[in-house]
Amino acid sequence: MKPRTGSYYLLGAAMTAVFLLGPVAALASEAQPLTLEKCLDAALSGNRGIEALRHRVDVSAAKVDETLAKMGPKLFAVGKYLAAGEQQRLWPARYDGEKGVYDDAFTEASVVLEIPLWDGGKTRHRTMADRKLLEAARGSLERQEQKLRYDVERLFFMALSVKESIGALEASLGSLLQHGEDVQAMVDSGKAARVDSLRMDAEVALTRERLLGARHELESLKEDLLFIIGIDGKGEDFDLEGPFPETPDIDDLSVEDRASKALEKRPDYKAALDKAAAGKEGVLATLASKNPEFFLRGLHGYRSASNGVGESRTDVELAVEIPLLDGGLSSARRRQSASEAAAAEAEAREMASRVYFEVSEAVRAYEFARERIIVTEAAVRAAEEALRIEKLRFRSGKGTTTDVLSSQAAWLSARAGRDAALSEGAIAAARLTFAMGGGSGEY
Repeated sequence: MKPRTGSYYLLGAAMTAVFLLGPVAALASEAQPLTLEKCLDAALSGNRGIEALRHRVDVSAAKVDETLAKMGPKLFAVGKYLAAGEQQRLWPARYDGEKGVYDDAFTEASVVLEIPLWDGGKTRHRTMADRKLLEAARGSLERQEQKLRYDVERLFFMALSVKESIGALEASLGSLLQHGEDVQAMVDSGKAARVDSLRMDAEVALTRERLLGARHELESLKEDLLFIIGIDGKGEDFDLEGPFPETPDIDDLSVEDRASKALEKRPDYKAALDKAAAGKEGVLATLASKNPEFFLRGLHGYRSASNGVGESRTDVELAVEIPLLDGGLSSARRRQSASEAAAAEAEAREMASRVYFEVSEAVRAYEFARERIIVTEAAVRAAEEALRIEKLRFRSGKGTTTDVLSSQAAWLSARAGRDAALSEGAIAAARLTFAMGGGSGEY
């Protein structure tokens, strides 16, 4: 075997880098910013938790096939060696006076075909239970996909809000620097005191510090977003882009009507009902295990004595198996199935109450977010106008640096509040959609 050279390890490192960074590069190809739609598509295809649940669904589907296969025909081979205490016939006599071979040791090879005819309904109920569990697994997967969508939207809009705040801070910093030049010119001409220039320097430094913190927060949120999507990478590897969605009026429905509508759509509630139904079928399957089972068996074999003399034989039989005593196994299984059914029914009732609470809270949060957006947008317009007027007053000698800085701070605070309100509104809309169990934008 040839020794591995340095180029071998360089190739391995390159392949590792492609494996780790390739998904991020593919997600944000050609330096294009990521939109919400791209993030959602990548999350649904790359999230490791979703992948695991899809395998769980496959397990449940295979379980259904396994249960159905128990009622199918079985073909198998049997080999035997029999050592008897006394001489026996090779095969039992088929009619009086039939000659036979006697020995005390035999070898036998047979092919057996066994066809179940009726098992008392055990397989039928077990199959129905497994199918309900399969539907429950699919419902759990669908709900987890909806939760993943909500988590991605929540992080995306939080990051987008911070990005907008960074834009506001950068604009504020540019405005402060420009105003600082005006202040310095007035200080040089003796129209303003040096303390005004120092105030400007302090405000510029404070704005830069806030800008640095916002950028760090944005990188952290983007890395959290990558983790949920299921991609290894850093927040600095991509950028985000996308407007905040509108927050329209919702239907004037009562919480009770909206919760009833949600119960019809929520896959996790349907999964709880399916689990309860599966538990009931499990009880019936356990009860059916006390019934007799009928089989049709066919055998074709060859048996030979120790001296090499042998003979083939073909038999067909109809057999019945009647359970008499199992040491309490059936009773224990019946209690287990009944307890599982009762627990599933209790979980379904608890789920209905939780849906009512989640819908109520989501509606309240959505309505508050809409009102906050309206208020903060009005505040931004007023703050922009106040800042414009204070700058004009300062240039005309009627205002002070303190007035300008106060107006600048008020504008920046209003912008931050508006951006937070837009993010909160988008998250509230996603939360309401998630609570209702619908797709994106369905209330």
